[in-house]
Amino acid sequence: MAFLQQTLQGSIVQCLTLENSLMIGRAVECDLVLDDPLVSARHAIFEIDGSKVRLRDLYSTNGVRVNGEPVTDIELQWHDRVLIGASEFQLLETLSEDLANTLILKKSWIPGVYFASEKSA
Repeated sequence: MAFLQQTLQGSIVQCLTLENSLMIGRAVECDLVLDDPLVSARHAIFEIDGSKVRLRDLYSTNGVRVNGEPVTDIELQWHDRVLIGASEFQLLETLSEDLANTLILKKSWIPGVYFASEKSA
């Protein structure tokens, strides 16, 4: 199983489980919507093929960087750092004990209301 740990300004924002493809962008049809002016409507996609994770830039305006280098299509390795807009994503094979035992916030259908639930990783 693969996980994406999102960091923004040095703080961990969330950890996502990568089970299928994950499209990132500003558009509402994206799997992960980032409210960031540096992110294109459909910016990039993470694709899962067995134990391999491929990252493709979807012709974004500001591009994608992996470990500081600009890329358009790359097979990621564990612990690679992906920069999309102001967010950094790290590809992890397992979650640390601290992260695996934390609560996660889920968005309610009521705008601005969130609730905590136990993480099931």
